[in-house]
Amino acid sequence: MSEIDSEEFGEFDEGDRLSSLLSLCPRYVIVPANPPDGIAFAMTGNSQEWEHLTYQHSGISNCKPGIWKAEVRKVPGMELGNADFEACLRWVADLDENTELDFAISLDAWQAWEQMFKDQFDDSVEWGEGVTWKHGGTYYDDGGLFNVISTAYLTTDAAAAITEGEYTEDDGYDGYLEMITLNDNPINAEDRIGNYGFTLGGLHFGQDSIGGPPAIALAEKDGQVVGIKLWCDDDEIEEGTPFDEQPGKLVF
Repeated sequence: MSEIDSEEFGEFDEGDRLSSLLSLCPRYVIVPANPPDGIAFAMTGNSQEWEHLTYQHSGISNCKPGIWKAEVRKVPGMELGNADFEACLRWVADLDENTELDFAISLDAWQAWEQMFKDQFDDSVEWGEGVTWKHGGTYYDDGGLFNVISTAYLTTDAAAAITEGEYTEDDGYDGYLEMITLNDNPINAEDRIGNYGFTLGGLHFGQDSIGGPPAIALAEKDGQVVGIKLWCDDDEIEEGTPFDEQPGKLVF
């Protein structure tokens, strides 16, 4: 990988590694072979404790390990703020010595790792043959924000490597979780629009005032989840109804 200039990180205070990575809003996500508690992606609102990610809220298990691409797309014909976008995570590559990500690497190296996958997968990726979609539920929270984040990024070890800090459950980890789930980093207005929907380790999805939907659909292949799709609408997804007849539009 070639070294990539990191001037875009210059607006942050020196040493503010987490804010710098949040400004990058990586589109490519590591999913480990043995995720914590068997949950590959945690589904949460604004959580400050690990127990809130796995006990109070549900997660998505049995996901194919590897590199997953995060995508956010506009829904054609929808008014701004009225279920106008969808979000998706999909598997794109296996983990190996060339694709594994060490969370402790430099900002330049992390950005170069990200660019390597952008060069391969930023053009449209078609769903492979043999993919079966199923209803993954409808998630409700207390309004605000909804997150789907790989649990590889949500351990105290990951927090320490990503922030160059030594965090425990009682000293700093809560703030790390809040930064990721809120993605409350001081980026300029143009970057904020470009990064809308993305956060470190996954997706950052707006909800209505009462906390729902989005509806969730899961793509399975060979017994593993290889895609997670979310979209908002006034109506919930209907169990047993074909996806092309659902109230929410499927763009991906």
